[in-house]
Amino acid sequence: MYGVFVHTDCWKFVKNEFNIELNYSYLPIIKNKLYYNKIFNFIDYGIIEKYWEQNFDFFSIVNDSNEELCTSPLKSSLVAKNIKKVLSQLKIKYNPERKGPHTSATFYSNNLFKVGSNGNIWFIKSNKWVEIKDTIVKTTNKPNKNIVYSGEYNDKPFFILDKKNVEYKFFNYYFIVI
Repeated sequence: MYGVFVHTDCWKFVKNEFNIELNYSYLPIIKNKLYYNKIFNFIDYGIIEKYWEQNFDFFSIVNDSNEELCTSPLKSSLVAKNIKKVLSQLKIKYNPERKGPHTSATFYSNNLFKVGSNGNIWFIKSNKWVEIKDTIVKTTNKPNKNIVYSGEYNDKPFFILDKKNVEYKFFNYYFIVI
């Protein structure tokens, strides 16, 4: 399972500014394209990248008089501006009424599956999310396939939606875990 650390004030800034309660499923994480010091290689994070190492280079950021880059976006317009720039490059399609995934389909290839905000399975066709209309059936039989969590994508439509109470669902010979 994967995850992304987000500074609390950065998360609060996104919630306040965009009304998005950011979570892992909103991000276009592509597991085989994770990079050493960047989650997304297509984003220009700006000058802060200069200080990214195995351990963040706080000495150099202070020495270069760039300590504002370590300030909360709730207190710094520079950091707030950088977060807005990064968020726009992520193309998050947030709308409380949206039924499909909040992640843009353009980040993935056709025929990949993801769980939508309505809890149903969606797949990509011609760079657009299309909802699977098949009936979903619950079962307790564990499938013999790789299963991923709902915030991730999969090349087959089975997902773990709830780790506390694992039930398996299936349709069209595939299994979905909820």
